[in-house]
Amino acid sequence: MDVDSVTGAAKHYGLSAHYDFVMVEAGTSVPKFAVELDGAQHWTDPATRRRDRLKDQLSEWAELPLLRITSDFTQQRGRWSVLTYVVDAFYLSEGFLAAQEAGSVPWDEPFDAASFLRRGTDGRLGFNTLDHEPRLQLLRMHEAKSLPFFAPDEWHTRDVEVRAVQTHAWMAVASDRYLVSRVRVRDFLFQGMSASELSSQLAVAEFTDLARRWLAGEPVACDQRRLARYMTEVQGAIDAGGYLGSGTGGALKASGPLPTTINVRMADRPHSRSSRQEPLVQE
Repeated sequence: MDVDSVTGAAKHYGLSAHYDFVMVEAGTSVPKFAVELDGAQHWTDPATRRRDRLKDQLSEWAELPLLRITSDFTQQRGRWSVLTYVVDAFYLSEGFLAAQEAGSVPWDEPFDAASFLRRGTDGRLGFNTLDHEPRLQLLRMHEAKSLPFFAPDEWHTRDVEVRAVQTHAWMAVASDRYLVSRVRVRDFLFQGMSASELSSQLAVAEFTDLARRWLAGEPVACDQRRLARYMTEVQGAIDAGGYLGSGTGGALKASGPLPTTINVRMADRPHSRSSRQEPLVQE
């Protein structure tokens, strides 16, 4: 990055700021990516959020991937901690790009960490995602007629003011009873994994935990009033221009009439292709 091209507040901040952690290339010390550990003030303090925006912009100009994490990234999901999984995706992408340069992978083949297969502890192959095993568990619950649907509906939105990405996942499990998971992660520009991909996988994993607890008799389901508040939150994010995508297949149909609907105008839909961009209206 040409430092002289940076002016004003960004330059002043850049000359005094630092990263919490920087991963470098062994032998050359060339930076590979940076990590910021964001505490509560990064969600709530306007001055801290302004500095975050400056650091994000400077990192993008320097073409240095920046991963923003919270204490939740230490949680274990299957074989990985969340942080280990995201960092692993970065190095998978590095190997993928090297293979493209060597001609082993076509240049027009997009990288998708979830498309890789890994062998689990039971010896079976599975997709390289945090929610692979949870999704299989949901499918088994549905096949056993314990759940009315095999996967929750998902809505992915961005909170621009707080610089967060969130996923809501829900399913009707009985009359006026709904399981809802809501995951928020700090927005980040990182090689190999997007914030929305991560929040989606974590939301499904959390939803599966709720489903197991529900079937064990724990009172973890909410009623229509609480569901309506979650749906209103999603609609508010969409109306503010934060729609990222959705995957809806009828997980709420078992409940009958819904308390409200979620509407997405064509102008709200992302230009990039995504398999999660489904119907415009939550039926």
